[in-house]
Amino acid sequence: MPTIESKQVVQLIECRNASLLVKEEGDLDKVIPFDVTLDKDQRILLISGPNAGGKSMTLKALGLIQMLIRLGLPLPCSRESKIGLFDGLYADLGDDQSLENELSTYSSKLAHMKYFLEHASAKSLVLIDEFGSGSDPKLGAALAESLLLALCEKKCIGVITTHYGNLKQLASHHQHIINGSMHFDETNLSPTYRLLLGKPGASYTFEIAKRMAIPPEIIDEAKQRVDHRDLTFDETIHGLEMERRQHQKEHTELQRQQEEYQQLLKTMTKQLQQVEAQYEGLKEERLSLESHQDKIIQDKLNTLLKDIHNEESAKVKADQLQDLVKRRVKLRKQQSKSATSSSQLQFAVGDQVRHKSTDQEGEVLEIRGRKAIVNISDRRAEIAMKDLELSNASNAPAQKPFVRKPIRKSPTIDPELDIRGMTKVEAVDTVELYLIHAKAMQAERVRIIHGKGQGVLRQAVLQALRSQKKYIKSYQHPEEKDGGRGVMFVQFLKS
Repeated sequence: MPTIESKQVVQLIECRNASLLVKEEGDLDKVIPFDVTLDKDQRILLISGPNAGGKSMTLKALGLIQMLIRLGLPLPCSRESKIGLFDGLYADLGDDQSLENELSTYSSKLAHMKYFLEHASAKSLVLIDEFGSGSDPKLGAALAESLLLALCEKKCIGVITTHYGNLKQLASHHQHIINGSMHFDETNLSPTYRLLLGKPGASYTFEIAKRMAIPPEIIDEAKQRVDHRDLTFDETIHGLEMERRQHQKEHTELQRQQEEYQQLLKTMTKQLQQVEAQYEGLKEERLSLESHQDKIIQDKLNTLLKDIHNEESAKVKADQLQDLVKRRVKLRKQQSKSATSSSQLQFAVGDQVRHKSTDQEGEVLEIRGRKAIVNISDRRAEIAMKDLELSNASNAPAQKPFVRKPIRKSPTIDPELDIRGMTKVEAVDTVELYLIHAKAMQAERVRIIHGKGQGVLRQAVLQALRSQKKYIKSYQHPEEKDGGRGVMFVQFLKS
C-alpha cells in the first residue's frame, strides 16, 4: 500500500488509470503506467502533445487516486509511491456548454476558473483539461497564461493539459511549473501513451493530417498560413524530440557494449585464472622433480663419501665425485632460475638486488608483503619484488675478481677458499662443492674467506654448512687478527 502523507505531495510510481484497469479487467500489461512527482517546489505539471495521446487519461488518473483514497480502496500504483490527502479537489474535465444556462464551452471554463481562483488553496489539487480552449487562440492563450500564473500564486498542486505554445514556453523557465509531454512515435505517427517529464510536446498537427491522407497541397498551404514563430517553436520541439531519441538510442547501445565488455572481462578473467592454476601446477611439478633429482645426487655423494677410506680410494672416486658435484651445481642453478621466474620471488634482508627497469642496485633492508625496502644510493625505496632480481654486484672490493676453483683430481686440497666477489647462489654452490671435496680428501680443517660486507656471503656459507652438517664437527669465526667475522673456520668429523 502506498504511503498516505499529511503534507500536500504527489509522488506516484508506476501509476495507472483506474478506469482503464477496470475496462481491461485488471490486465496491467494493457495499461501504460506513468511516474510523476509534484510538491511545494514543482507545483504544476503542464502536459502537452497530440490529441488522443493520453493527456486527459493521465490527468484523470490523479483525480481517481484521490477518490480511491477517500473510499479506502487499493491504489493502482507502486507501494513505494507517496500521495497527500488534499482538502479540496478542483477539476475541469470535458465540455459543460449549456443552452439552458446560456453557457458556451469557453464560458463554462471561465466560470470554473473563477471558482478555482476564489476557493483553491495550498492544500488543493487542481486538474484542468484543455486549459484555455474554446476561444480565439491568441486571445485565449494570453488569458490562459495569466490564469496559470494566478493559480501558481495560490500555491496549489495541479496538473493541466494544453496545446498553447506560450504556456509551454512559460513552463520552460518558471521555477514552479514543469513541462511534460505524451510521447509520440514519429515513425509510425502513433501515440505510445508514455508520459515524459521535463520537456514540452508537439501537437503533430500536420504529421497526423498527412497520415489521414489530407492532400499535400492543403497541408503546405496551411503551413504558409501559420505564424512563423509558432511554427518555429513546434519545429524546435520536434528537433529536441529527435535528439532525445538519438541520445536514448546511443545510450542503449553503450549499455549493450558495456554489458558485452563486462561479460568478456568475466570470461577472460576466468580463463586467466585457469591458466594461472595450470602454471602453478606445472611449476610445483617441476620444483618437485628438481628436488627429487637433488636428493638422488646427494644420496650418491653420501655413498661415495662413505666409500672413501684412504688416499687410494679418493683417487679412484675423484672423477665420479667431480661429475656428481657438477650435476648438482647445474641443478641448483636451474632451481635458482625457477625461483626467480616467479612473480612472487622472495628476497632476504641483506640481499643485493637490481631494479629490472633502471638497472640501479642496492641492498634489501626490509620485506613488506610483496614489496621490499631497498637502499639505493643511500635512499630508501619501496619496490615491488616482481620488479627486482638478484644482483651480480660484488660484496667485496672490486679489485679482487671472482675466480672459481675447480675440483682437482689430485688427492690434495687447498686448505683455504676465498669466495669474495661471488653472488649468493654461486657462493652456496662453491662452498658445498669445496666441503664435499675437502671431506673426500679427508681434510681435518679448512678456512673460508667470505668478507664482512653486508653479510650476504656469510649467510651463503652458513647455508652450505647446514647442508653438509653430518660431516661437520664445528665452525666458528676466528679472532679479529685472523679475519674475525669475515672468515669461517670449519672442522670436519673424523671418518
